[in-house]
Amino acid sequence: MPGKSGAQARALQTLREFGRSRLARCALERGCGRKPSRRPFRLRRNCNQNRWDEIPSSPDFLARAKARARQESRPTQIDCGFAAPCRLALTLVFFAVCALSFSAVGAEKPLIRTRLKVGVNQSNFVNVNRNDAEAAVKTFAETVGRRRGYVVAPEIEVYDSAAEFAKGIAERGVQLAVIDCWDYLSFDLLGVMEPMFVFEEPGGPLEPYVLLTPREKGGQSLAELRGQEIVILQNTNANLSWQWLETMLLEQNLGALPEFFRKAEIVNKPSAAVLPVFFGQRAACVVDQSAFQLMSELNPQVGKRLRAIATSKPYLDTILCLRKEGWQSEQEKKDLIASLEDLHKQPEGQQILTVFKVSKLEPFKEELLDTVRELKATHNRLTSLAKGSANASKPSSGHGKDLP
Repeated sequence: MPGKSGAQARALQTLREFGRSRLARCALERGCGRKPSRRPFRLRRNCNQNRWDEIPSSPDFLARAKARARQESRPTQIDCGFAAPCRLALTLVFFAVCALSFSAVGAEKPLIRTRLKVGVNQSNFVNVNRNDAEAAVKTFAETVGRRRGYVVAPEIEVYDSAAEFAKGIAERGVQLAVIDCWDYLSFDLLGVMEPMFVFEEPGGPLEPYVLLTPREKGGQSLAELRGQEIVILQNTNANLSWQWLETMLLEQNLGALPEFFRKAEIVNKPSAAVLPVFFGQRAACVVDQSAFQLMSELNPQVGKRLRAIATSKPYLDTILCLRKEGWQSEQEKKDLIASLEDLHKQPEGQQILTVFKVSKLEPFKEELLDTVRELKATHNRLTSLAKGSANASKPSSGHGKDLP
């Protein structure tokens, strides 16, 4: 409309936005105190610009339109009649949630500070990076311990000999011991330690050993290896290879291992034991059967050129033992057992299993030690007989004079 003031233009704009639908017009009229039946505007044709202009239907409607325009710039407040009760209910719910949160924080149990002393045979670190193993154990103890409500300070001690290990268990309070089965049977631990778990390997917890020689040598026997050079695998998963080979030599009256072979080399990787025999650099080697099978699968020529001239019974290598007493509480010991059972299900536990090259931990069963007990009893008996024979064959050291 020509000559229209700014206030009129804003009022008409407000009318266009809120007055086109009947529901909006009725709401606007209710706010102004009018009856909904009255139209808030009328139309007039503008022939000059070919359009229809909206004209207020009463003189005071423009003032109400201006007031409506001013309200548009303010935040809209809706009062449905029950807004105050809703605000009260929301306020009560908010304070109730806050109270529950604060009570939960106050009721949370504080973390229990404890220590975990771990003892390990040196032989269990033969093919393992010691720093990686210690870091993995500490990460597992700290992370999993915190999940179960503990602040764990792990202490790891590595023992070079069985005598030192036995002393550490008796005097230094080792709580978790990773022990070779051979040493375990040598210790008197029944009153102190309790066997709980064994290492589960891909072929199972029990593993046989094989004595390998080249096929091209024909019908070679153990006795034909006298004075030859041999390579013996000894690591976390194969720590009874020396004892088995020496027992087999004693059973055949071939003497002790160091005297029978010209050189006996100990290695910690299967490839370092098998490949020298494969290339003809050594006469024989002793490895665990699963390692030989794996290398034969990777390189079929290994299985074709080498053969096993002797195979042992399946033996258990390592046992995990827990101290019977000396824990802060019985619950602490139960939590540790539960964590070790789920070792393969947790990322921190999988890191430990990867470092030691095992699949998971299995519960200990007494019958798993039967073959190792038999081997140790045979070895001790034959060693005693061999020493007795050697002492009997030595000449007397007396210097008595002959009587005339």
